[in-house]
Formats: sequence, structure tokens, C-alpha cells
Amino acid sequence: MAKVFDNMASLSGFSKDDFMEFFAVAPELLPGEIGAVLGYLLGRFNSEDAAAMVSALRERHPQLEVKLADGRPTVNIVGTGGGPSTFNITTTAAFVVAAAGAVVVKTGSNACRSKSGFADVAAKLGTLKVAMPWERIQEIVAQVGIAFIPPSYHVPALGLVIHNLTLPAYRNAALYLNKLGPLLSPVKTQYRFIGAHSGLSMEMLAGACRLLGDVPTTLVSSEDGLDEVSTLARTTLVQLMADGSRQDDSIDPRLLGIDPPSLDALCGYEPAAAAECCEQILSGNGTTAQTDIVALNAGVVLSCLGLAADRAAGFQAAMQILKDGRALRKLRDLREQVWK
Repeated sequence: MAKVFDNMASLSGFSKDDFMEFFAVAPELLPGEIGAVLGYLLGRFNSEDAAAMVSALRERHPQLEVKLADGRPTVNIVGTGGGPSTFNITTTAAFVVAAAGAVVVKTGSNACRSKSGFADVAAKLGTLKVAMPWERIQEIVAQVGIAFIPPSYHVPALGLVIHNLTLPAYRNAALYLNKLGPLLSPVKTQYRFIGAHSGLSMEMLAGACRLLGDVPTTLVSSEDGLDEVSTLARTTLVQLMADGSRQDDSIDPRLLGIDPPSLDALCGYEPAAAAECCEQILSGNGTTAQTDIVALNAGVVLSCLGLAADRAAGFQAAMQILKDGRALRKLRDLREQVWK
């Protein structure tokens, strides 16, 4: 553990071995010591540090993987959180993506700063249990084409670290680990679609993905601070291709015929109301602002996966899926299988 503090004193970065040592002794450290390490990492905000930490955690707790008999690729749609508080856009869009034929294995956590996190709203929707055998999750993915991974599958070492923190130190932990969250998924998928609430976070994650070999991956960050593709402002999009190349682009919602709404039109809710909002949108009864942003995010994912010719086609396909009830049926199918 002395090596970690030596590195901090010399303003150096950390290796995977440093983090292996850190997580091995973390349960014995003082809250201030853990908070100091995480605060230092937050200040550096470095792709190499992020990749080293994730590599260490994956070595201690290897990622699980859903393997389908028909070879269909899986995608995780996940964000960093942070930024303006909105309804659960990514969770809602996941049902649309699955209804279009993709296989979604979604991870996430409870709320940290927002009113409702992924796990909060998914539980209220009846699509997530606190605990579920891995074999059953694989069956659900194969049968429904979508599954939500319970937080109980998250890396135990992180829980031990956070458990030892005092509230002031926890703030550093939450900030850094939330920003790193999309890379801390306990499940490996063939494709990742990651939303970051700032350009700095997106670049840190993009660099870490390349170092970890987590490609292909698409990352997005909007100018208004949403960790999704925004209908309020331009969104930067980075595609990390399987061959190691990178493609940068941007998305202007106005070019797709979307009138930018007010931020209040996308406001978030407490878990019960958040679940009701999600189901209303999937039933085709969401507001124009809610429907547009869900369809836009789903459509961009579909275009990146090759399930739509381009973003405009993906957006229109997603709108049709919401209109004809396929997204709502996907929600109901998942709920039925979870409680079967």
C-alpha cells in the first residue's frame, strides 16, 4: 500500500499491481486514506489510471458473459450519471432497442445524485430482482432479448471500499466511481454504448476502453451535460471500432426534425413515478419531449449496431416501435419472465 501513497506524493499514476494491492488491503484502511486515494484519482482523471483500476478489478472478479446459442451479439447501454436530473432515458430506450431486434444486457446502479437510478426504476417496473441466479438471467436474455443485471452482481471489492468510508470521503468515492461506472460492469458484452455527462469524462472513458480492449464501443456526451444523446443541444459521438480506429461525429437533433424542448420537459421523478413515466412512454403515451429523446437515443444505438441504415432511419424506426406497442410488449415480456 505504501507504493500507492508514494505515487501520490510524486504525482505519479497507478499500475494494475498498485490497484491489486490497494483492493487487497482496502478493508483495513482508514476512511480518510481510501478517500485520499479516490480523491487523487478524481483530480488526475486519467485514462491510464482508470484502465489499471478496471484491469485489477476484472482480475479479482472476472466479468460474466451471456453466451447465446444463436451467436447474437449483446449490447450494454449505460451512462455515468451526473449532469441535469432527467427521467430514466437510457433505461426506457433499452426496451426500444431490444424491440428492434438487438440483445440488451443492461447494467447500472441505484441513484447517487439523481432522484431515480437504473436499479430503482427497474425494480419498480418489476423487471429487476434483488437476486437472481446467473443461469436464469441467461435464460431470460435468450427468451426475451433483454435482461437487467441486479446490483448484487457488482464487484464485491468496490462494496468493501465504499462500506469503510465516512460521508465526506464517500463523496470522492461516489464521484470517481460513478464516472468510471460504465467500465465497472460485472458483465462483458460484445458492444457498449456509453453516455458521459461531460466531454472530459467521455475522453477519459474512451482512452480507457482502448487500453482495455473494450471495442467496439460508442460514447456520447452532449453540450448541455446530459449523459445521453440530447434533444436540447448538439451531442458529440465517438466510435471506437474493432480494428482500433476512432471515428468522431456530432448529432444535431434539429436536423432530424426535433424541436428542442425545455429541460423541465425531461425532468426526473422518484422511483414509483419514474417507473410510471417509463411505462407511459413505452405505451406510446409519453409527451412529445419524452418520446423524442427516447426514440433519438434508441435510434442512434440502432444505427451504430447496423440495425438501421442511419440515424434518421433509426429514429423513425424507434418512433414506430413506440407507436405500435412493441416496446411495451418487451417490457411486459421481461416482467413476466423475471417473476416466472
